[in-house]
Amino acid sequence: MGNLTNSTINIDYITYEITELIENITNQSNITEANATLEINETLEQEFAEIGKPVKWRKTINLNKNATNITINLTSYASNIRLNKIINNQKHEISKVKEKAKEFGLQSLENKEIVVEEEIKDLEIAYETPAQIKTEQILDNNKKKITVSSDISYQNILTYTTLETEAIKENIRLYCLNPE
Repeated sequence: MGNLTNSTINIDYITYEITELIENITNQSNITEANATLEINETLEQEFAEIGKPVKWRKTINLNKNATNITINLTSYASNIRLNKIINNQKHEISKVKEKAKEFGLQSLENKEIVVEEEIKDLEIAYETPAQIKTEQILDNNKKKITVSSDISYQNILTYTTLETEAIKENIRLYCLNPE
């Protein structure tokens, strides 16, 4: 077997077990690095939502140290996904990204997994989810039922309608029948 030089090995997952106690350890920095944990601070923000238009989201991830091969979970509805690593408050597009294959080929309706293969510490993910659906039902000349629905939970959706007959402002009433 020949010798390898200047090689890189990428390990996605490793399991290990310490079976013996090693005495006389001289290099303490290796112990600290092996026991260091990766701390993740993650925030998700929904941007402006308007009926009939896709909703934009911004997810930020901050790590306590640089890392590679980070798996990010997004809703399965996410599309137009854009990833940027943040370095000195500057955004840099990430090109080494892949969607992680689901085990046994089963697609989960719960999430989509994206693997960032580049080294990152601060990351911003922008994506869109499908628009909400509005249906209107005229109950009589002075009543209309408007239903806004979606498979995704949104907040503060701008929606609008037209009145069937002209009415003065003081006679218009809005009721929220199912606040969630």
